[in-house]
Amino acid sequence: MSFHDSSTELLSLASMGRALSRGLSGRTLPADADPLHRHVVVGDEEVTKTKLQNEPYRPGPPHTGPGVQTNEVITSVYTLYSFLPQNLWRQMCRAANIYFLCISILQCIKAVSITSGVPTTALPLAFVLFVTAVKDAIEDFNRHRADATENNRLGHVLTKEKHFDLHHAHPTKWRDIKVGDVVVIKNRELIPADIVLLASSEPSGLAFVMTANLDGETNLKAKEIHKDLRKLPLPTKLAGAEVVCDLPNNNLEHFEGLYTLGVEAGERKVPLTQRNILLRGCMLRNTTWAVGVVVYTGKETKIQMNAAEAAQKIGSVRRFVDRETVMVFGLQVVCCFIAAVVGGIYVGRGGQMPYLWVGARLPDPRLSGFLQFWTYTVLFSNMLPISCRYFMKGGGGEGKRGG
Repeated sequence: MSFHDSSTELLSLASMGRALSRGLSGRTLPADADPLHRHVVVGDEEVTKTKLQNEPYRPGPPHTGPGVQTNEVITSVYTLYSFLPQNLWRQMCRAANIYFLCISILQCIKAVSITSGVPTTALPLAFVLFVTAVKDAIEDFNRHRADATENNRLGHVLTKEKHFDLHHAHPTKWRDIKVGDVVVIKNRELIPADIVLLASSEPSGLAFVMTANLDGETNLKAKEIHKDLRKLPLPTKLAGAEVVCDLPNNNLEHFEGLYTLGVEAGERKVPLTQRNILLRGCMLRNTTWAVGVVVYTGKETKIQMNAAEAAQKIGSVRRFVDRETVMVFGLQVVCCFIAAVVGGIYVGRGGQMPYLWVGARLPDPRLSGFLQFWTYTVLFSNMLPISCRYFMKGGGGEGKRGG
């Protein structure tokens, strides 16, 4: 096979890959977009932003794309304006709350009510919803405070205007750090984003990090600058450079990329691996300072992608009560059905029920049985006491969300 044929085949495969990516993402990519990699131009915010916007959407969990520049992290669920409707909707999606709401509605219908049309279950239901809303509000308020603390931490960014001089690092809040920024981390500081390590205070080119926030391990791990980059001056490494790496993913043990130096450094290409990246949440230790270029920010950092919404944890008491509740509800339905059938037969034989229809003409047996089913549903609703729902929440039986 000739070189021309090989090139044609490679181009065809690349075209197929782009077509597949367009089909999966449901959006048309520009001709120069790379659907398989992230492109970061060091120190050039506008060009990097354009390249990030061209990244395809990939379904998750966790889903990614198009790329984001902001480093802001939001773990809270509600806002001031969305709390009331959103929290009410979440609570009313629970089967127990729907059940008691239906009982309250049935109590309002005088034809089947045993409370003269007064929804006596509505007040305890409203109390349970209120207590739950207060608890959710307090928890979400604490999340907002934690988010504010995290996003307002101070980092240090080197700028192209100052020729990436270490002595002119600009203090920047974490939330304002963007993909492509050059960040300086000092000893015992947390790393604000996922960055490619380019320089450190160690002559050996190493930087030590503690990854307790990622994997719970307190022993230090060594990261290194690629050997082809160690002896180059920092401005030479950064001027006109570009990083091509994996699209955001939640694999903590994998990273591949290519660092292309600028014209001043001969446009050499340097391969990057997991040993060349510092992840957000780690702490720099036993290293005076380290410098790197940001490749993933905010919700696209590996720690945040692994902190995606987890399955709800349900305790053994909660599981037992849920199982018993289903059994009691089934028994209740059977009892209501039997009582309604017996009542309908009784009316059909000329029986009188003044305690159900005072001063009114008795309906036909079928209608009587139908109405009596709902009447007995209200009557037997005490088989599932709403107080059980409340004490489940107060006693810790309600599972909390892990994360």
